[in-house]
Amino acid sequence: MKTRTGLAAILLMIPVAWFVSGHRFTGNRATDFRDAPRDISALETLSSDEFGSVSADSAPELPAPQAVDAGGDKEQADEFFKYLDGMYKSPESSPIDTGYSKSLSPVSESAVGETLYSLKVTEMLNRYLYSDLKFKTSKGAVIHLSGNQSSNCPGGAAKCDDKEKIFIILTSAGGESRFIRVMDVANYGIIMHGSKTVDINGEQFMTKVYVNPGSPENSRLEIKSGNNKVLESTLMNLSEVVASKGSDVKLGRLYKLVYGNEVLAQGKADAKFSDKRRVILLPFPVEMGAKSYLLESSDITPSGVSYPELDRTVGFKLADGVLDIFRLK
Repeated sequence: MKTRTGLAAILLMIPVAWFVSGHRFTGNRATDFRDAPRDISALETLSSDEFGSVSADSAPELPAPQAVDAGGDKEQADEFFKYLDGMYKSPESSPIDTGYSKSLSPVSESAVGETLYSLKVTEMLNRYLYSDLKFKTSKGAVIHLSGNQSSNCPGGAAKCDDKEKIFIILTSAGGESRFIRVMDVANYGIIMHGSKTVDINGEQFMTKVYVNPGSPENSRLEIKSGNNKVLESTLMNLSEVVASKGSDVKLGRLYKLVYGNEVLAQGKADAKFSDKRRVILLPFPVEMGAKSYLLESSDITPSGVSYPELDRTVGFKLADGVLDIFRLK
C-alpha cells in the first residue's frame, strides 16, 4: 500500500516539475495566436490605406516598436524644408531713378521705355484660388485647391523660416476659404506625423502631405473624407494648376502673373486674407528650384519701380487697376 501511494505521489510531481521548468500544457485549451511565432510579412505588404481599414478589434497584436535613430530621417527631411523655404521670394522695390534707394520718389518719363504688358489686374483678383484641382463634397459643393505664402510668421513670431508660412488654401465656389499650413500636415518617417481636419458644410475633410525627400516637389498631398480619398496631387502639380490661372509674362524666363489679397497668418495654424494686395509671378512651367516672386502692390507706384533681383531691364507701374510692365531705357 505504501509502495502504491509513493508511486502515485511521484507521478503527480512530474507535471508540476514540467510546469515549473518553464513548459505549459497546450492540450484541451483554445489556441491563442499571440503565442504563435509571428510572421507579419503579409501585413508589411499592405499600403497605408489598406492598413487603415483593418479593425482595431480584429488586428493581430504587433511587436512593440523598437527605438530608432531619427538622425537619417531629419537629414532627408531637410531637403523638403529647403524646398518650402525656396518657393517664394519677396524682392525689394527700387525707384527707377535712384538705384537701390528704398525711397519711392517719382521718376522721369525718360526712364520709361516700351510697354511690354498692360494688365487689368483688378479683373484678375484672386482668380488663382479657383484652380482646376478640385473635389466635391457629398452635398455637391465644389472645393478648389490653391496655395500661397503668408506675409507674417505664425503664432506672432517676429522671425521665422519661409517654410513655416506656406499654406494650402481650400476655397468654395462661394468664395469661403480655409487655410492649412503645410508644416502642420507633413508626414515623414518617425519625425513628422501631421494632419488637419476642416469642416465644410458639416462634413469633415482631413489633409495630409506625405514627404518625398528625394524629390520634394513630388511630395503627395492627400485629402480624405472618412475613409474616402477625395483628392490626391503632388505639390508640383498643385503649383502648376495654380499658375495656369495667371497671365503670361516673359521676363528673364516665362512667368504666370496672378493678383490676389495678401495672406496673413492667424495664430499658429490658421490664416486669413487682408485688404492688401499682391502681384505674384509664378515660374511656368514649374521647375525644381525656380522661385515665385511676391510683389506688394502698395510698393508699385504710378511713377514706376524696378525689382533688380527679379529683372534689371524692366519696370512696373500700377494705377487705376492697371499694371504696366515696361522696358527700362
